[in-house]
Amino acid sequence: MTASLRTLLHVRGLPEGPLFLRDLFRKGATEHKGRVLGTLARITTARFTLIGDSGERDPETYARFVREHPGRAERLLIRDVGTPARRQEVERLLTPLGVPFGFLPAAP
Repeated sequence: MTASLRTLLHVRGLPEGPLFLRDLFRKGATEHKGRVLGTLARITTARFTLIGDSGERDPETYARFVREHPGRAERLLIRDVGTPARRQEVERLLTPLGVPFGFLPAAP
């Protein structure tokens, strides 16, 4: 793990642990993320803090994970990079799940 990622985890109060990063230019990353999460849920009993972007389909992927694997998501953190309307859409999607979630600011 790079020093900048360690700093991010520490500053945000997140536990150190495995990070599964993706290639920004690969197609099908949303589907890949869902498959990886499903596999992890099957092979471990760990609980997850899921971090993603509002500008992608991460909130929808994480909502599906929470519904399919109850009790496995500890919290959801979404980097707010979309419009105010998208933020409201994400809030409407995540609120009923019963899993703590929050928004992280977009990088300056």
